[in-house]
Amino acid sequence: MSRVGQFVRALAAYRGLNEWEQRWVREHLSPGEEALFWQMSAIDRKHAVRVSQRAAAMARSDPSLTESGRRALIRAGLLHDIGKVHGEIGLLDRVAVVVLWRVAPGIAKRLVAWGREEHARGAKAPWLLGGLCRAFYAQAVHAERGAAMAKQAGVEETVVDLIRLHHRPDEGGRLLKLFAKADA
Repeated sequence: MSRVGQFVRALAAYRGLNEWEQRWVREHLSPGEEALFWQMSAIDRKHAVRVSQRAAAMARSDPSLTESGRRALIRAGLLHDIGKVHGEIGLLDRVAVVVLWRVAPGIAKRLVAWGREEHARGAKAPWLLGGLCRAFYAQAVHAERGAAMAKQAGVEETVVDLIRLHHRPDEGGRLLKLFAKADA
């Protein structure tokens, strides 16, 4: 049922962020970081604010977390999907990504490979699958790409690491595990 809820929230995200959510972004990101945030799609921006707020609530309930750790969680929540550049992964592409990885991972891997080939050397995927291949590839590389974008923009290393590893929580420490839980 959570996937249905995600789909409904994604549809609602097209309305954009409300004033309170926009203020949250402005309060927690520098102007350069905000530029990265605003290049995401409306769906990803709404998701990022929700993850950031969930991370803040989790951080408040953990008295052992430092102020810098709390701040890193909030900022990582807002920036963790910046590697998904606006327009690369549409709503129906998102549905396809989730469904195919669950029911046909071999096909999903092939779509990622075609997308990687298309990206690397301009090779074209089968014409009907071109956009879908690009979406699968973008989903596969968004964490690494987002971390590189954040690093180039001067984002602190703790946040860059959270962005890079947010789909691989077992590769990090307590802060990453807490962040991955906020993103779940």
